[in-house]
Amino acid sequence: MKKRDGNRIKITLHEGAENRRPGDAGLVFGDGAKKLIRLACALAVLAFAVVMLRYDFVNRPVTLARYLSAAEVRFAALGRFLSGRESNGLNYSIYTVIIAAFVGAALSVCGTVSQGVFRNPIASPSMLGVQSGGMVAAALYLIIRWEPSPASEFFTFEEYSTLLDGMSFFDMYERQIWMLVGCLAGAGVIIAISTRAGRGKMSSLVLIISGTLFSSFANTFTSLARFWFVYNDPTTERAYAMMGVAMGSFANTYTLRHLVMLGIPILIGLGALFAMSGRLNVIMFGEDEARTLGLNVTRFRTVVFLICATLSAVVLSFCGQMGFVGLVVPHFARQISGSNFRLLLPVSALLGALTVVLVYGVAACVGMTSSLNVITSVMGGAMFMFIMLKYRRRRNADWA
Repeated sequence: MKKRDGNRIKITLHEGAENRRPGDAGLVFGDGAKKLIRLACALAVLAFAVVMLRYDFVNRPVTLARYLSAAEVRFAALGRFLSGRESNGLNYSIYTVIIAAFVGAALSVCGTVSQGVFRNPIASPSMLGVQSGGMVAAALYLIIRWEPSPASEFFTFEEYSTLLDGMSFFDMYERQIWMLVGCLAGAGVIIAISTRAGRGKMSSLVLIISGTLFSSFANTFTSLARFWFVYNDPTTERAYAMMGVAMGSFANTYTLRHLVMLGIPILIGLGALFAMSGRLNVIMFGEDEARTLGLNVTRFRTVVFLICATLSAVVLSFCGQMGFVGLVVPHFARQISGSNFRLLLPVSALLGALTVVLVYGVAACVGMTSSLNVITSVMGGAMFMFIMLKYRRRRNADWA
């Protein structure tokens, strides 16, 4: 709905506004707040359960007494953690779950924004050249810069801690830096191709096609790299390192330092996207209408793309690939909140956080915390089929 006030035009979007009475406008915000509160409460309960009640049922035979004993130990450790004392490793689980929530929120919001801005239901961080560039960079790092890890020469936690304390920041996170640069380079390549093919304008169709082709190239390159690692490397460390990036894991993100390193850029990126929700609503009217209202569509899409690319790069650099989160969760978020980005973005963030924390909890119970991408792919594929069969047949082809 458009309202003209002098020389300014105000636009408000309310899902189902045509069915509301004039006095019911406040119900939109009230309903949205209730949905956000429910999702936040569900996320808090799930995070608490994953930290305190999970159990590896596959690798550790379970009895009721053994399970209750493990839970008792965790609750005692929680008390020590809250009081600032040593918690016997429970703090690592807490930080990991919080990081998982941040990762889910970032991927889901990036997918939601990409699908809306580029008006394509299959737009996601994994299809815009970001993850592909990061995977190519990871393979190049392992080929060019990799050296056998000295950690295998140490056998105690104290010796390993001493080794880490003697390493510089660059030495400790060199692979992540390579992958971060690779992600941004991959995104830059896709932007350049799309802009050139669109004669100075970023073409959505060319963007998706270029991202898909670049992803195919990256998959071929990384497959050849893994083949070379297996057959020509005297150790298996490089092959396992490449597999770890491809499978997705929180094994390298479990401390307060990791939480800060991931949390700060994710919060800044999400804050920037939330601040753009009004302009995201404008662009949903179409490019011509958005330009009429004074929005520079090309520049806006480029800024949004770069923010999403940066968020996706941070996630991939530290946690590896996690497919389908940025593709599937936004569709469920729209079913809950509608198409108003002012509500859709926070709903998508909470739903994405809920999804990844759930995936991590399931992985912890079946002993697959180093293969999260397997679980997200299985769950995401099933959820996407559910969307197509149950919901999309009742609507038109305009998915976004």
